[in-house]
This record gives sequence, C-alpha cells and structure tokens, in this order.
Amino acid sequence: MNSLFARLTLLILVFSLPFALLAQQPPRKIEISESTFSIDKVEHKGLEVTMPYADKKVVEKEFMQFMQKRCNAKGSSKKGVMTFNNVSIGQISARPVDVLAQVLDANEGTRLQIAFITPEGNVSSERNQEQYYVASGLVREFDRNQSVLALNERLANAQKQLDAKQRELDNLVKEKSSLEKTIRDCQETISKAENDLRSNAENQERVNRELEQQRANVQSIRDLIGGIE
Repeated sequence: MNSLFARLTLLILVFSLPFALLAQQPPRKIEISESTFSIDKVEHKGLEVTMPYADKKVVEKEFMQFMQKRCNAKGSSKKGVMTFNNVSIGQISARPVDVLAQVLDANEGTRLQIAFITPEGNVSSERNQEQYYVASGLVREFDRNQSVLALNERLANAQKQLDAKQRELDNLVKEKSSLEKTIRDCQETISKAENDLRSNAENQERVNRELEQQRANVQSIRDLIGGIE
C-alpha cells in the first residue's frame, strides 16, 4: 500500500512539473533582424527570424504555402532552400521581385532567412525604409502564423499527454480503491477466523470434558462387566 501511495505522489509531481515550467515561460516577442547570409554559396543581405517552437521541415512546407497564398507565388524547394522568381509584390517594387529563402536548424527551433531581390538590389533598411517595412511585415505575418501553428501542435501533444496521465492516475486511484477493499475483505475474513478460532477453542474444551466423562462411563461399564462372577 505504501508503494502505491508513493507511486501516486510521484506521478502527480512528475506530471505537473513540465506544465508548471511552461506556464512560467514569458510570452515570445517576434524579433526580425537584418543580416548577411549565404544561400547556395552566394552572399545575400536580407531578413532573418528564429522560431523557437518550429520544426525545420514544417517551416519549409508552410513558407511555400504562405508565399503561394499571400503573393500568388509558385516556387521550388530543395534541401531547405526555396526560390520564388518574378513575384509580384507591388508594395515593394512595381517590377517583379525574386525571393530566396532558406531554413536552418536553430537552438530548439528553426531560423528562417529571406532575401527580397528587386531589380535595384536586395531590400534593406539602408536602401529603402518603406520596402524594408513591407518585407519585414510579410516575415512577421508568416512568423506569427507559424508560431500559432507550432504552439497549437504543442498544445495538442501536451493535451494527449495530459489525457494519458489522467487515465494513468484514474487507474491508480481505482487500483488503490480495489486494494483498500481487498484489505477490508481480508480484515473481515481475519476477524471472522479469529472468532471461529475462539469458538473452536471453546468447543475443544467442551468436547474434551465430554470425552473424559464418556471415558469414565466406558470404564465404569467395563468394571461392572468384570465384577460379574
């Protein structure tokens, strides 16, 4: 029984700790930065953002879909590098824009690097603040959507774990109740056996007395038989 109580206590503590730690995490602020990076061995100036909750393959797939839905751009993807040619983004340029992007592993997440290439050159805050504002807005929009998607997936997985642990706890509670009933049944059996044992001892004493009396009767009859001449 002590072992079962220990298991119940340990299960509750171990189960609640990860959720307590998650609850203590501060809200994530989307941070987009400018950097120079290499895509297919070519240096590009562009934007990058790190998504701590996201899987690299999922980000790659979702960004391809985002560009098609948001900019009506059909691109190609190979080994984490995505290419979109002649994309119409009127707020950035009146002429078609090429978009290069790549996904990289980051610490417990994914880093997305994107270069918006206009006929005048790569979009940057130095060259054109308005273009940069629009480009960073697109990146922010994707990051926000992807973060919600990734967190919803984490929520679904956490809920599955919660349900599984709840079932495990319910089973342990039922097991505890069953064991307690077994103990009560055993205690009743022991109590009845103890009463029966006392009755048995009393009956043995009674039968022993009756046995001695009957032995005396038998001996008396034998003595009478032996006294006949």
